[in-house]
This record gives sequence, C-alpha cells and structure tokens, in this order.
Amino acid sequence: MFDQDFTKQFMNEFSDMGQTDVQALYPRVDIIRGNSEFIVLIDIPGVRKEDVQLSVTSDFLYVKGTARHYYQELQIIQSERFSGSFERAIRLPEQASPGKISAKFESGLLEVRIGRQTRPQTVVQID
Repeated sequence: MFDQDFTKQFMNEFSDMGQTDVQALYPRVDIIRGNSEFIVLIDIPGVRKEDVQLSVTSDFLYVKGTARHYYQELQIIQSERFSGSFERAIRLPEQASPGKISAKFESGLLEVRIGRQTRPQTVVQID
C-alpha cells in the first residue's frame, strides 16, 4: 500500500507541513450559539492563564499567547505538541454585545461567553 506514488506524495506533504500551517489551526476552537449568547471554547492545553490575552471587537474574538515547552533544558527527541507564540482571530457569527463578555479558564479549556446583540423587532404596517 505504501509503495504507491500517491501515498508517498501524501506522506511527504504531510510531514513537510510547516509551523505556519500548524499555527493557523492553533488553538482549536468551537463556537456554540445559545438564545442570548455565544460560547467560544478554546483548547490551550499546558498554557497558563497568565500567558493568554483576549480581546474582542464587534465581530471578532482575538486570542494570543505562548505555549511553552516543558523541560526546556533537556533535549527533545520527538515533538508533536505545539509550542511557541500563537495568535488567532476568530470571526463571530454575529456582532457581539459590548459589556456582556466573560471568560473562564480551567484544565486547558478557555471558555468565553459573549452576549448576542438583541435587535428590537419593528412592526411594519401594511397598506
């Protein structure tokens, strides 16, 4: 199976995936929509709360920080876990409501709750 040309090419492309490709996918994010808020779940295992910064605009959530290697004084034989600086802009599905934002960090999971903007319903008179 691995003798086939397309398999070899796929494996070479996969192993050549650069740091920037990994950074574009880090950290992993889920967005959940509720009636009055969005919940954004951000996976940042091994990152300390002090090493993370959050900011929000009306339609983007920005997360930035640093994931550090453990045992920096020792030689790394194999490394599959992300380390280094990261920054990600997460487009929100709707505009955020200013002042209705909270964040909680526990066990490598950053949970950000962002209030949805409520728009008053306008009744239209039919002639």
